[in-house]
Amino acid sequence: MIVAMRKMYAAVRASQTDRLLTTLRDLGVVHLQPVHAERARPDEATATAVQRLARAEQVLSSIVPGGDRPDLSPLEAADRVLELYGRASELNTRLAALTREVDQLALWGDVRLDHLADLERTGLTVRFYRVEPDAVADVPGDCVEQVGRAGAHAIVAAAYRQTPVPQELPESIQPLHLPQRDRPTLRAEAQKIHQQQTADAAEMARLAHLRRAIADEHARRSEDARFITAERGGLADEALYALQGWVPADVAPTLAVKLAQTGLDAGLDFVEPAADESPPTLIRYPRWARPIEAMFNILGTTPGYREYDLSPFFMIALPLFAAMLIGDAGYGAIFTAIGLLAYGRIRKAAGAPAAQLAVVFGTVTLAWGLITGNVFGVSPEQMINAGGLWAAIGHPFKAIAFLWDADP
Repeated sequence: MIVAMRKMYAAVRASQTDRLLTTLRDLGVVHLQPVHAERARPDEATATAVQRLARAEQVLSSIVPGGDRPDLSPLEAADRVLELYGRASELNTRLAALTREVDQLALWGDVRLDHLADLERTGLTVRFYRVEPDAVADVPGDCVEQVGRAGAHAIVAAAYRQTPVPQELPESIQPLHLPQRDRPTLRAEAQKIHQQQTADAAEMARLAHLRRAIADEHARRSEDARFITAERGGLADEALYALQGWVPADVAPTLAVKLAQTGLDAGLDFVEPAADESPPTLIRYPRWARPIEAMFNILGTTPGYREYDLSPFFMIALPLFAAMLIGDAGYGAIFTAIGLLAYGRIRKAAGAPAAQLAVVFGTVTLAWGLITGNVFGVSPEQMINAGGLWAAIGHPFKAIAFLWDADP
């Protein structure tokens, strides 16, 4: 049932602003509506802190705690988690680039550029060429040696001390330019990245000990953000503070008394919603229809204030429709057993309505399978024809299965 709402206007002395907001929050019966929506937002520091804590909590959700618990505040720990997480992405990108570069330099093997530079300082110059097979003997140099192959071509290294380095070469001999970095240097850099990743992973495991503290701080800061948003959504001057919101119609008559009991001297006024207003929707499900709330929560479906509440219809139709689709008491029994055995886990993970809905789906499927005469594809007639114990089961089964047609 969609609950009727009343628009509330409240005003207190400016000195009682925090008490009013705290009391309304504790009562939990008012949906505040900001007077100026553009002002109803938390300050930048609070908003960014909430975002950082939420992101850090999400990152740590997949990290197994290890090592010693660090001595950091929740916000400091969150910032460190985000720093390590961002660096992990950068390190992975750099490592992938280094791996590609190492593969591209396979032609050069483990040649070190610093070794070639040392040789050149002693007066020995080394050059590399891509040479057609029948032109290897034509490569000039004091010492010429084939050091590899690249497809159909030979890779030749030539050393020059007495012989000058040739400036012009035939088309069959193509010079190979040295890479900017050699593979041993790239591998050494990759090794440093691996070491950094290992150290960062160990630190992240230590920070995972603070996940609960970060979650608690996130909840506290989120509450602060909502409080600040609510406060800024009202009207304030040096003497008074006023706000507006929506309350259930059956709560409105007692709200002034509840505020007075806390020592608040508040002025309250309640009015019917205007035709052009859209009050928030509060649904109070009938007790027997509460399980369907889980389905609506999954779908994110909420009827408008002036629409019709279809929850009772869906509570009846949806389990029955699922039972008709499955149409087997055996599977219904399995679903019911799973729902009952996992009730506590489902309730903890998704709430009581979800756990109840799982049992309802299984139970209705079981009942439909019995009255339509189908248990794992076996009919009452097949059980009776099997004789023995099956026949003893088949006769009462046939009596229950009043929708089963032995001769369709």
